[in-house]
Amino acid sequence: MDTRLLERSDQLDMLLKATAGGGSVVLVSGEAGVGKTALVDAFVSRTKARIHRGACDDLLMQPAFGGLREALGAGLQGGTSMDELLAVVNKLLTQVRQTALVIEDVHWADDATLDVLRYLTRRVANSNLVVLLTYRDDGLDVRHPLRQLLSAMATVPQLRVELKPLSPAAVSEMAAGTRWEPHELHELTGGNPFFVTEILAGNEVLSAPVVDVVLARVQKLDDEGIDLLEQLAVMPTGATHAFINDSFDRAHDLLVDAERRGLLVDRRDGVAFRHEIARRAVEQSIVPSRRRLLNQNVLDWLLKQPELRPAAVLQYAVEAGDIDKLLRFAPLAAAEATNAGAHRQALIAFEALMPHVEGLSPDERAQCYDDHAWELHLAGRFLEAIEVGEQAIALREAVGHDIAHARSLIRQARHLYVAGELLKTTQVVERAVFVARSAGSLAEAAAAETLLAIVSVTGHQGDAATLLDRASETSATSGIVELQAVCASFRGVHRTMRGDAGGLADMRSAVDLASSHGDSQTALRVRVNLLETAYLLHDWRDLAEEFEKAAEFGSRHGYWHNVFVVEAHRAMLEIRQGHWAVAERRLQRLTDSSDGSAQPALYTIPTLGRLLARRGDPGAEQLLSDIWGRALVLHSLPGSVHAAAAYLEWAWLNDRQDVAARIRDALLSELPAATAPIFTELRRYLARARVPLEPAVDEAAPEDGFTLALRGRSAAAADYWARLGDQYEQALELAELDDDSARRALGILEGLGAMKPAARLRAVLKSRGVEGLPSGFRPRNRENPANLTERQLDIVRHLVKGMTNAQIAEELVLSVRTVEHHVAAILQKLGAPNRRTAVEIATRLGIAG
Repeated sequence: MDTRLLERSDQLDMLLKATAGGGSVVLVSGEAGVGKTALVDAFVSRTKARIHRGACDDLLMQPAFGGLREALGAGLQGGTSMDELLAVVNKLLTQVRQTALVIEDVHWADDATLDVLRYLTRRVANSNLVVLLTYRDDGLDVRHPLRQLLSAMATVPQLRVELKPLSPAAVSEMAAGTRWEPHELHELTGGNPFFVTEILAGNEVLSAPVVDVVLARVQKLDDEGIDLLEQLAVMPTGATHAFINDSFDRAHDLLVDAERRGLLVDRRDGVAFRHEIARRAVEQSIVPSRRRLLNQNVLDWLLKQPELRPAAVLQYAVEAGDIDKLLRFAPLAAAEATNAGAHRQALIAFEALMPHVEGLSPDERAQCYDDHAWELHLAGRFLEAIEVGEQAIALREAVGHDIAHARSLIRQARHLYVAGELLKTTQVVERAVFVARSAGSLAEAAAAETLLAIVSVTGHQGDAATLLDRASETSATSGIVELQAVCASFRGVHRTMRGDAGGLADMRSAVDLASSHGDSQTALRVRVNLLETAYLLHDWRDLAEEFEKAAEFGSRHGYWHNVFVVEAHRAMLEIRQGHWAVAERRLQRLTDSSDGSAQPALYTIPTLGRLLARRGDPGAEQLLSDIWGRALVLHSLPGSVHAAAAYLEWAWLNDRQDVAARIRDALLSELPAATAPIFTELRRYLARARVPLEPAVDEAAPEDGFTLALRGRSAAAADYWARLGDQYEQALELAELDDDSARRALGILEGLGAMKPAARLRAVLKSRGVEGLPSGFRPRNRENPANLTERQLDIVRHLVKGMTNAQIAEELVLSVRTVEHHVAAILQKLGAPNRRTAVEIATRLGIAG
């Protein structure tokens, strides 16, 4: 009997059934040593599907597409681009024969690999491809990049196989015939199959840690065998046969001995430890000086090979402490990662380089600072980007390279802009314009003037129209299409904020121009502008789907700031559509992932504070007061409007006319009468707070829900919000009508969990002597922040019991398809990627009882 598959037969059957026909995703998770690889080995040996198998390794810097290259063959060379890789994987989606793409240890995958897997998993449903991924779920925190992939898979067909440690009975079966007492062995190993196997193979009676068992077996090798083991221990990806044959005289005999003792496995592509735990045990036993020597051995061998992989060379240069090689290959590794869209790996390369960067020439050092700052920017670490960017600028000035100096200034201005430092942004970008013009560089002048125009539009300062005209002319003369697209986009923003509907045409043309030019970053940038404006104009048709597409595209290419803005607006839309619990979790994730810079906070904090204010949370006041103060300092118009609207709503809900008046006075110059809903919402909440503003609304203002109400047409306003699906605003307008409408409004507010406005409305109705009011917030409503229906709450209670859809259907006398629909709705409302997470969230929210 194969003891490696004890208590794994059900899981193996599940994997085999998953590849019996059709496309899906299979996720195999568990702690290190729990048997993921053994299960995959058994699956590969028994399935009839065509197998493409690769693995990710625990390297300092993963090579781009590392696991995919191994799985898909030697035709994918080191410089493979994302488009070339997608062309290969698209063929997998069109295979007639059932096919399985197996990538192991994706918790170590590089960004580019995760992007391709995200692309694949969204398309497997209509194919004959099964994407089987294994990963460790212990220590996988909420910020780990793999979490984003797992969340993105929530809506695709999938099978999740979670491997647990072995039971005492299984350990007892494995220990039969040995000197080990089963209970003691289970207690020592925790049921981890690898630990159990290692101890039993060692056959020693030990009280020492399991690591010592591995080392005891190593010591049974001769000196050359130990040398081989130690050499392989510093090579996480394993070693090729060529390396071993070049490095050891008795390579074959040494390998046979180590393999016989269960320490190594001889694979088709080379030799590796049978398990990562064993490799680490040996590696940690090596004294630092010898470890450096062993890494130097690998480095020297790699440098003699015809094809150099910068990421691999960097790995061993760092471990060997070879600074010369590190300085040579770290910039190359970073550039390779950047070109592949693996921005997290590029940052790793720069972080390895920075402690030794003084060894580069001033010009090389300035370029590294500049590129490092840009990678920090893409990662959303704007404050760090500003600090590193300053170093690049100082060096550029010292070197005297004006064109490069202008480029660094432009990048620094973008760091400052996104961080919300608009005054400093203007100063730096004006300097960039001067340096670029002085150097005679039309390209840099166009880029700087475009950014200056953007700052003017979003900061509502200076003559934005004139600056846009100048930037557009320079961009057209330079022939740089992406800058022309950006100018067109922000001209549209400028026009739209002033109530000119023609601005949308400018923004759409910008999207078309950037997309046709093939510049992915600019295409996303101008598309985000369009989507953000569509949200502000209440054009919400298909907007949730468009937000999701934009977030997927930005994640795939590593444009994290754009993703942040999109995700923040997804949360705003979710609140409008009544999915408050989902929006709150999204906002909390965004807040946790932010580096604390001000501009991103202007999207998330006001939205979160507004939600808390509606629930009557006392913490909303400080949150909204602080972010309003920051918005005034930053003077970013879109951010100021989000902060103002949220703080105004709090002021109205809490009868603080003084606060509402201060907001009015601060924004009075920004409040044109005839304009888009970005301002009419502020006017409506000023009216609710009974703070005068003349005129309240202009005759030429568009008839959105806010304007209709300001014109005394609350019934029409309520209908407007009902058509859009914004129950909260609908209820607030219904409350202005007759008693029956107000009763209906009260029910809507209480159903949403909007305790504060519901309490206000209830008090008003009671003071008017209105009878027959609902009984107020029921205990279940207070305990149901996710707004689940009664039927969905029933199904949650059955999910907690671990029941399948079929069992739930039988219990509740429903069809299985109906239960499936309810479960899908529950997952969406709870923001959960799977049933297990839904149960955890429901339990935490107190709605699982």
